[in-house]
Formats: sequence, C-alpha cells, structure tokens
Amino acid sequence: METKKAHGVAKGALTRKIIQITDLMTDENNVNKVKRKLNELREAFHEFQAVHRTFHSQLKEREAIEESTSYYDSVSDQVEHLQENVDVWLTGIETTRLMNSFQVKIRPEDSVSSVGTHSLLS
Repeated sequence: METKKAHGVAKGALTRKIIQITDLMTDENNVNKVKRKLNELREAFHEFQAVHRTFHSQLKEREAIEESTSYYDSVSDQVEHLQENVDVWLTGIETTRLMNSFQVKIRPEDSVSSVGTHSLLS
C-alpha cells in the first residue's frame, strides 16, 4: 500500500511540472524558466520511473501488470509529447530572435520580379 501511495505522489509531482512548463510556454520571455523546469521534469520523471518499477514489481495478477504497463506508457508518452512541444517552442523563439537580429528589411526594389527585370536589363 505504501508503494502505491508513493507511486501517486511521484505522478502528482510529474503532473505539476508538466502544468508549470505548459503555463510558462505562453510567454517567450520564459525561455530560461522553461529550461530549468524541464530539468526538474526530467528529475521528477526519473523519480516516477524508480517508484513505478518498485510498484510494478509487486504486482502478481496479469490484468494489474498490463494496467500498470499501460499506465506507465501513457505517462511516458505525456512527458515525451511535452518535450517535443518544448523543442518546437524553443526552436520557434530562436528562429524569431535570429530573424529579428538580422532586421531584414525588404524594399519594393528587392522583390523577385524587380530583381529579375533588373538582371535582364543589365
């Protein structure tokens, strides 16, 4: 019973980290906070894995074992999906910042049709 409680506590900690990261991702100024929380999420997931292994090893019934495996896979997928979302979010922010740092200014004479006409006239 104690292991089951620890399992729930570990999953709760993991869920809180997921919510915190998701909330922080609403503001691109939170990049460093998201990265820190992502490290905390990884630690929480490792803790969950350890507790889950202990919990899972105590199961005897086939149905309970299958349920436990399915539950673990679901949690693992949730963490993986968040990691993918964070990666996409960070890439988008980095790309935007890079583009802004170049301060690209397109003038009408820089259009493809103008460049093509200019090349033909030259």
